[in-house]
Amino acid sequence: MTPIPSIFPWFSSKPKQMEHASPLSRELAFVGLLVEMAFADSKLDDDELELVKRIVQERFSIQEEDALMLLQKAHEMMEKNYDYRPCTKTIAEGFSREDKLALIEDLWRVLLADQHVDVRESKLLRAVQLSLGLSLDDIEEARVRAEDAQKRPPLECSGSSDKLASS
Repeated sequence: MTPIPSIFPWFSSKPKQMEHASPLSRELAFVGLLVEMAFADSKLDDDELELVKRIVQERFSIQEEDALMLLQKAHEMMEKNYDYRPCTKTIAEGFSREDKLALIEDLWRVLLADQHVDVRESKLLRAVQLSLGLSLDDIEEARVRAEDAQKRPPLECSGSSDKLASS
């Protein structure tokens, strides 16, 4: 006779952890916040999506297809849970100060992409800043770096990664 738990895997004597309670990977937490920022103003245009994809490729040194898969996974996670706090918890506990500042700079890049700062974007940035224990000076410095990055031509991410490594 087959035991009941093997027929109904959700029936178990041990309580299962909820999916959102499991620890997030550092990458998924980082990308989840970028996705959350991109959708914070309730609209996502092609330029904004392209920027987020480029940021993911740059930060993780991955190809476009892998970046798109990671973005899709992060989007599904954020859409399902609609809560950025697991992302900020993972980042607060597992990122160096430099990585946290890089994240804030990237959030600014996404926020500034459409040349309009929505109040929901500002609130999200402030909540992330507080969760990560960063100062307002840190946020301002990250904004300046993000604005400078907008003025520079974008990196070419097509072709082999050898091109990026040699630059």
